[in-house]
Amino acid sequence: MGPPYLVNSLLIKIYLVVLLARIGCIKLLNPCLHQPAQAPDWAVHYSKQP
Repeated sequence: MGPPYLVNSLLIKIYLVVLLARIGCIKLLNPCLHQPAQAPDWAVHYSKQP
C-alpha cells in the first residue's frame, strides 16, 4: 500500500470508471438487452394472430 491519498485517488478512479461503465452500459445496452427479451414475445404473439 502506498500513501493513503494515492490509494484513495486510485479507488476513486476505479469507482468512477466502473460508474461510467455502468451508466454507459445502461444507456447503450439497455435497449439492446430489452429488445431481444421483449421482441420475441410480442413478435411471436403478433405473428401468430391473423
